[in-house]
Amino acid sequence: MPRPWYRKLLENRWLGGLLIALLGGLIILTAKQYQKIEAAGSAGQERRGSMLVADKSVTDTRILNDYEDFYVVGRLYREGDILAAYRNDYLMAAQKRFTGAQTFMPWAYPPQITALVPLLPKLGLGLSYLLFAGGTLALFFAVLSRFGANHAGAGLLAVFPALVLNARLGQNGFLTAALIGLFLLVFRKRNDAAGIPLGLMVIKPHLGVAIGLLALLDRRWKVLAIAIAVVVITSLGATLVLGVGVWPAFFGGVGDAGGYLRAGLYPLYRMSSVYAGVRSFDLPANSAFVVHIAVALVVLVLVTAAFLRRWPANRLMALAAVATVFISPYNYDYDYAVLAIAVSLVLPELLDRIRFAELAAFYALCWIGSGAGLAQHFHAVLLARTTEHPHGSSLNWSFQAIGVIAASALAAFVLRRTPTEVPSMRAEPRGV
Repeated sequence: MPRPWYRKLLENRWLGGLLIALLGGLIILTAKQYQKIEAAGSAGQERRGSMLVADKSVTDTRILNDYEDFYVVGRLYREGDILAAYRNDYLMAAQKRFTGAQTFMPWAYPPQITALVPLLPKLGLGLSYLLFAGGTLALFFAVLSRFGANHAGAGLLAVFPALVLNARLGQNGFLTAALIGLFLLVFRKRNDAAGIPLGLMVIKPHLGVAIGLLALLDRRWKVLAIAIAVVVITSLGATLVLGVGVWPAFFGGVGDAGGYLRAGLYPLYRMSSVYAGVRSFDLPANSAFVVHIAVALVVLVLVTAAFLRRWPANRLMALAAVATVFISPYNYDYDYAVLAIAVSLVLPELLDRIRFAELAAFYALCWIGSGAGLAQHFHAVLLARTTEHPHGSSLNWSFQAIGVIAASALAAFVLRRTPTEVPSMRAEPRGV
């Protein structure tokens, strides 16, 4: 029986190559625009327009990109005030000097990231962005392909809006997804080196909770010890670069960020957590936190139950990848790049069972999860021709978590239709 056309489309290496080429072209275009911004700044000219829209006729409001925020913080090191980046009033003034417009983009990254961003101004805005975005995209695709080169394109397609945001904004979703993927690849081989990418997730520790749970459940003490050692070593390195004072500054910034989250000052329509979804529909912050914590606990229980029931390797890894984005209330759509790994892992089984209408619904739900925030931004900027909302959108609804939960439920429903004989993650001695 010949394969249906949609299976031929999704199980094809050229699909991944095409999507990566599109993202690479977007990165090159953005790098050139950054070079123009840098040149205009050097010439003392006014820098206007939104990088996300790239059309001055639409809006003259200069919207600070995420990568530019990294760059601004890096410049503060040269000025001797990088620890002040954790004080939002100081950072906002620095951001305004860079863009000419007021921006709300607080800094709460761990000291390990803060110690690295001073390298960016040494290379320049355009070149440093090109190396970071291009390099992390290449690493992400290389890791994703290891889960099945013929299925990487289908994974990329499922969360393509989130990948566009990572490329355009210069965010670190490619990097965190690659680290999570590396952990799963090495952990499955029962190699203790899995502790290295697990430890490096200190750059965004909330995204490492679910995969850390796998190591704990499987009693992989050497993996956990190596991860702790990586955290300690990188912490000491950051302290040597920035000084002991970075730690109280960091914890102060984290406390402030929690207050901003509770007050609803972050762009909820771009946030992808359950908390953001509940909060965006005007429910109180306390209620949103309760719902979020409940869902996070359910997700961790599901991972535990799947491990104890000896789920097949691909399903357990996919569940762990999905679980990473449900732990923290502070989660953004660009973090959904990791879901490409989950889709790639279960795609062969899905295609053996799924009907075309269900497959279309699955991808639609994935796009709602990864693209709802981007759609709301363009609704405001391109259609309403306004950026009066402090976050650039007249809407402020978060549908991302709903889309991913619904897509996951649909996949689980389809996968239950007929059992598949695949090697268990615990078929090997003691666990994964």
